[in-house]
Amino acid sequence: MNKKRADLILVEKKIASSRTQAQDLIKSGKAFYLKANEKIKIEKPSEELSDELTFEIEKSEGEEFVSRAGNKLSQAIKELQLDLSKKNVLDVGVSTGGFSDCVLKLGATKVIGVEVGHGQTVKQLLENPRFQLFEGINARYLSTYTELISKFPQDGFDFIVMDVSFISIKLILPELWPYLNDQGRILTLVKPQFELGPENLNRSGIIKNINLYPKLEKDMVEFASTNRFEVLKYFPSNLPGKDGNKEFFMYLKKDFK
Repeated sequence: MNKKRADLILVEKKIASSRTQAQDLIKSGKAFYLKANEKIKIEKPSEELSDELTFEIEKSEGEEFVSRAGNKLSQAIKELQLDLSKKNVLDVGVSTGGFSDCVLKLGATKVIGVEVGHGQTVKQLLENPRFQLFEGINARYLSTYTELISKFPQDGFDFIVMDVSFISIKLILPELWPYLNDQGRILTLVKPQFELGPENLNRSGIIKNINLYPKLEKDMVEFASTNRFEVLKYFPSNLPGKDGNKEFFMYLKKDFK
């Protein structure tokens, strides 16, 4: 019996398009294997299982996108009552591709995605002619990638979405200013665990004190203002992060004052 990591098996069997997607599916409790006619949940991506088992993915009702991130963004866009038809969009931190998949399904004309990693984005998104991915891009230094910048719309993007991890969005937001057109908007996920510092996390990486959330909002709004952005709305995401942390969305436009 040949045993392998569960996430690797899901990719090898083409149940998931990438290790990242496989890990997302397992962590969200949607991946199962069949043993003696019993459906058993895969507990963690590193779980050692036989590759001869039958595997299944359980889809949630109303699930529309390639990852749960797409569901987060979809609800945020509905709350803001945005129309993305015919918009040119930049997606910062593509990963599996949930945000890009969402805006494309909502009518975006074209999405350019940037991702610091490699090989995480699902195949069906890569095959979409309206989507173009650039990997190995550290958005903190976006302006230094001249070849990439040459492919951006000359008058800037209509809409920018961002979902990044292990880095504060404060290090990236100022870089986005030149590439947003004057009427454009930014919708970014704010992850407290990467903004408030490790001293405010418990051993599981969860924010220990929820009373820090109002302080974080004030800090984010002030930072945006200092960097020539106006925060139009700051509001909670309908879904928590994969680790269980509460997350927020921040909706911005350029401030010319």
